[in-house]
Order: sequence, then C-alpha cells, then structure tokens
Amino acid sequence: MTLDTELIMKLHVNCDLDMEVKSDGSGYLRVIPITGGYVEGKVNGSVVIGGADWNTTRENGIAHVFAKYLIKTEDGEYIAVENEGKIRFDEASKIKTTPRF
Repeated sequence: MTLDTELIMKLHVNCDLDMEVKSDGSGYLRVIPITGGYVEGKVNGSVVIGGADWNTTRENGIAHVFAKYLIKTEDGEYIAVENEGKIRFDEASKIKTTPRF
C-alpha cells in the first residue's frame, strides 16, 4: 500500500531555555517557552510568541511532550497547534509526535 502525501507547510519554531520545574510525582517536568518562528509552504506566516512545550521525562528515559502554540497566517488568520508525543533520550533521541491543527 502506498500513501500519497503532500507537503503543506514547514514549521520553524524558536524556543528559549527550559524552565526546570522538577518532579511532579510522575516524572521530571521541564517547560520550554516558544518564542516565535515562521511557517512556510502552502501556508505562510509566523509562530506567535507565548506557547510552550511541556516535557515530562519518566524514569524509563522516555519523555511525554506536549506543545501548544499559535500560528498567524500572512492573511491574519490564527491556527491553533497542539503537538503531542514521545521522545526517547538515548543515542538516537527520536521524537514521535502527532500534530493537531
């Protein structure tokens, strides 16, 4: 089976230094502020300052990531973005997330 895909946009998200919140009982929480960026492709615009990635690392070395932020398109429309998934902190450090717009 072949899945036909089409590139709609590339997101370039700028982040600030993470804020170490420490353990919340279920893992080590870091909050990473989103400080801007841009979007290019069939949708063009900017990443609005003020979102964040909430990153909780569990004892098994796998972190739950949840980023929430806004895109402002060139024509002034706002698109809400939620990106959730997992990252394994090892030599490969692969991130697997699912974005919702």
